[in-house]
Amino acid sequence: MGFLSAAYRILHPTYRSIRSSGVVVKLFFDVKVPPNLIIHWDTTTLLLKKALQKTIHAGQIVLEMGIGQGALLSIWVARHLQPARMDGVDVSVSRVESAARVVRHNGAEVSTWTSDLFSAVEGKYDVIFFNPPYVRTAVGRELRLTERLAADGDQVWDGGELGTEVVFKFLKTARSHLAPGGKVLIGVQNYYVKDFQIRKIADQFGYQVIARHTAMLNPSVVYALNLNRSD
Repeated sequence: MGFLSAAYRILHPTYRSIRSSGVVVKLFFDVKVPPNLIIHWDTTTLLLKKALQKTIHAGQIVLEMGIGQGALLSIWVARHLQPARMDGVDVSVSRVESAARVVRHNGAEVSTWTSDLFSAVEGKYDVIFFNPPYVRTAVGRELRLTERLAADGDQVWDGGELGTEVVFKFLKTARSHLAPGGKVLIGVQNYYVKDFQIRKIADQFGYQVIARHTAMLNPSVVYALNLNRSD
């Protein structure tokens, strides 16, 4: 962890500057950033975009769990993949308010509201995607992630003792909100959460991994899951 912490302190300022650039956000996600707002995204966000392009079909009903302060993926999906409906929720009131502002600024058709995972979600979806908190609590505190990400709370990154606490809760409940043939996409970094951990949780709740999306020079992994028909 000493090496990781040192590397993070050196590289993070440059990485954060790139991520917060409105020009870069427009280039990667086709989203215009409102004045006086900084939107953060990470390599997992970028890889989820690629995976969603291969997963979502026109006319489907889609939900983004953890829409964040920028609604970047929800806006991109609504504009480019022609869903019948694009919804986005987040546990943080301030992040939902910020996301709604970005949605309005871009004239996108995305519905947003506050929900602690699925606590305020009704109905079923063809695709549910999530870039969950997956950093182990001890690691995130050593890296001072809340401060460095200028986050409104630890829940942005805190995945619990093993990094899988939120993933566990999400997959446990998501199955009740999947339409027949529906898919779940989860993006993590295997440095923090190992492949076997994701597969073990998926198997526990009756999912099967149907695809594992990666990209060169991107440390993230996106898992595409559906419910095992024999479950």
